[in-house]
Amino acid sequence: MEESAVFAPVEQEEIRADIGALFRGAIRVMLECLLEQEVREMVGARRYERLGNRKDHLNGTYLRRLLTSMGEVEIAVPRTRHSGAPAGVVGRYKRRTDEVDHLVTTAYVQGVSTRDMTRLSQALMGEGISRSTVSRVTKVLGEQVEQLRRAPIDGPIPYLYLDATFLDARWARAVENVSALVAYGVDRTGHRRLLAVTIGAEESEQSWADLLAQLCERGLSGVQLVIADDHRGIAAAVRRHLPEAARQR
Repeated sequence: MEESAVFAPVEQEEIRADIGALFRGAIRVMLECLLEQEVREMVGARRYERLGNRKDHLNGTYLRRLLTSMGEVEIAVPRTRHSGAPAGVVGRYKRRTDEVDHLVTTAYVQGVSTRDMTRLSQALMGEGISRSTVSRVTKVLGEQVEQLRRAPIDGPIPYLYLDATFLDARWARAVENVSALVAYGVDRTGHRRLLAVTIGAEESEQSWADLLAQLCERGLSGVQLVIADDHRGIAAAVRRHLPEAARQR
């Protein structure tokens, strides 16, 4: 590795696009999770279970494009042999898109709240849903979002790019100026990807330390060079969590 390597800063438009793609992925996971739970209610049994009270059978999936507050996503919609697809979730989502997207993106950035996941389950599965079903769906949904949020970082990441930026963007509810701390990883092939984002955090040693701790917990390894501005908080956080890495402005 050459410590004098030159890295072009990530442009604002690129950061905005990458964060939007990240959040669209979280929304897609949430919708597919709830569709799977609703089709399970329609069928009356888990996949491959042979029960006397089974109402129907699964019959594959089809792709459907759906407009979210972050842009368009393509979701896999399951269907049953006799009753068709669980259209209720999609219909309810369309009526409450901003609220649902806000809950999902908040859960991704700040961590899953059982209360918020319960609100999501109730909002998208209808008023007649039983408490036991709400509890089960809330648990599954929370696990899915948390799994996405804590996805392992595979392979060594020699170059870590850290930046704080302000974005004028529609984060589910309104157009507002939000603060974002972002971390990009560059692997040995030169491929760059967004590893983590924290929205609404002030730029301080603690906020950067929290972000780096999250990355290390997810398996960040092999960092040889950290590229960032000359912020004291970043420097201190890097010394704490990545003491072997060199730093470059």
